[in-house]
Amino acid sequence: MRVRFAGLKTPLLIRVTKKAQLSYAFKETAERDLDRLRSYKLAKVAHFFREGVGRGLSIKLTRVLTGALKNEVANILNSPEAESAFPHLSAKFWARTALPMLEFNEAIFSSPTLLSEFLTNVEELAKITATLMRKSEYEKIEDIVYGLATLVDHDRWVAGKISAAGFDDLARKLSERALETALSFAQCSMDLAFAWVSAASAALGIVREYRRENMDYLAGLCRELANKLDSYMETLDIVVDDELYEDLVKLGVV
Repeated sequence: MRVRFAGLKTPLLIRVTKKAQLSYAFKETAERDLDRLRSYKLAKVAHFFREGVGRGLSIKLTRVLTGALKNEVANILNSPEAESAFPHLSAKFWARTALPMLEFNEAIFSSPTLLSEFLTNVEELAKITATLMRKSEYEKIEDIVYGLATLVDHDRWVAGKISAAGFDDLARKLSERALETALSFAQCSMDLAFAWVSAASAALGIVREYRRENMDYLAGLCRELANKLDSYMETLDIVVDDELYEDLVKLGVV
């Protein structure tokens, strides 16, 4: 959970919003005013990201993301067999990002105030990104937006559980009460993050060369995995709640 929390959404969202805004240079006055407001909000989020976790780490994460975009993301978007290639490329994506993401998440969890501010900033950034994504006119964009919304919900869910119970106690409950479900939950969140990063990169022109059928596959996968992740969170809500879990044990359900 320490590794997977937040995925690579934050540096990608900052990069996406900056890059996508360049595509809308000629607008009506009202739209330009909205753009200036979005730019102001984006600048505040980017500043928090740099100062909250440190400039060195934010640069490291950006470099990791750049490497992932050139390799795993570009490969899944251009593979002649996207579905069969996805598990392997998702694993490689996370192998590339795991260590800096662990460092990033340890910094975020070092302070309850910092964690709360981070979640608020990510939600604001996600709203800006969703607005820009919808300008792409891609017919399956809502599947990608839904994937992003679920990833944000996932981060808030994980943060809430760790804040309430502590990481060690939460890990103990999950391993003792629902290890298989917890592992599936973690894998689903990893795959959704990779599918979303890849689909969003194509939809917003971060990656310019891709197979349209691969983009469609990844957009659909965002919707499918997001629904699964929602179900896992509902199940694990019961598992980590001591009273509910004890009631289920008494009833013989578990």
